Amino acid sequence: MGLYRKNVWFTVATVLFVGQLFISGKLLRSTAVVNPLGDKQAMPQTKGVERRILNTLDISTWEQQQHVQSNAINDSPVSDEWDDQRAFITRRESEYKRRKERVGNVCRQQRILTSPASDGVNSFDNSSGIEHPSIAHFSMVKPFRTMSCLLNKVASSSLVSAFLVANGFEARNWASPHSMVSFLRPLNLQDFHQANETYFKFLFVRHPMDRLLSCYLDKMVTSPHKSLPPYRRHIKLTAMKIMKKRQGSKLALPSLPKLPAAGIHQNTTAKDSVKPTFEEFLEFILNTNLQGVGYESHWVPYFRYCTPCSVQYDAIGKLETAADDFKYMWTKTGLISKTSIPWINRASSPSKDEMELKKRYYSSVPRDLILRVYARYRIDFEMFDYSINETLLKAGYAPL
Repeated sequence: MGLYRKNVWFTVATVLFVGQLFISGKLLRSTAVVNPLGDKQAMPQTKGVERRILNTLDISTWEQQQHVQSNAINDSPVSDEWDDQRAFITRRESEYKRRKERVGNVCRQQRILTSPASDGVNSFDNSSGIEHPSIAHFSMVKPFRTMSCLLNKVASSSLVSAFLVANGFEARNWASPHSMVSFLRPLNLQDFHQANETYFKFLFVRHPMDRLLSCYLDKMVTSPHKSLPPYRRHIKLTAMKIMKKRQGSKLALPSLPKLPAAGIHQNTTAKDSVKPTFEEFLEFILNTNLQGVGYESHWVPYFRYCTPCSVQYDAIGKLETAADDFKYMWTKTGLISKTSIPWINRASSPSKDEMELKKRYYSSVPRDLILRVYARYRIDFEMFDYSINETLLKAGYAPL
């Protein structure tokens, strides 16, 4: 009987002791589970204690979890695409900074003086070396706060079309985009100054000799515009006189077929047969003042027409890197939301046929004439980092 009482009291004491442990939280019923990081940890079953344990999760475990989540995000396709986009933007902006610095250095070396914009047509004073930015040379997209100097034979048709669409014009409303370019001009000097101070400004150029060849093939060979036959005849006659004077009596001036009188219909082929050679075309343009008026806007030097010493362009694009340059500019300005990126499907390097075409035409021109063209356009070559040796080598001549 005594032994029985002792057992009963021992059992009661044990129950009371265990109960106190439960109440104090020192004794928990638990099961071993594997946590997300892989190590075994006792997970409490009591709700209040479970919350306390999770709130005091050690910092090293939390950092490991964040690292896993971060890696999962960084390895996703969306993140990779964003990283590629940021790297692309960084590369392009670094290149535009380099191009802009080069333009500034040439402006200082050539002692080109700047001046406020004007509403005149001439943008460079030969006698004083002063730039006069002409508002007639600039096109704007006000909804996207963008302005550019669009140069003929430097993707100008694509750019004018894109600017018109971005301004709300529909393509069916114009026969040629260039016929609508006046709608893109600044309204007045105040309008230009405001855009010059606050808009994103860009400029596109290409190798100067390639631009001259493109102009020749268009205006002197293929274009059917009715105003060109008499102009081609004028260029050929003028060039032959220039060449005869340079070469003395060695060059005989051939007789050219007469143009038909007004109202008299003659064979169109005969009328259009008078076309200057590429050599004659180059001789002719070297004999002009290169101010960019009329047809001369197709071969006016870049620095004269777009006055980059006075206008600080945010980005200078090149046709040779057009795919990347257009992509950056369209994304930067938001134009991509309104109009497709020009030249997006163009090859980054010239085709074999294009290379053969350049070789054929450049080799038809005497080396000294190529060098005279270089001397006249030298500021463009230096300002935008082009080499005349590319042309000389394509022509089969020794480089400088």
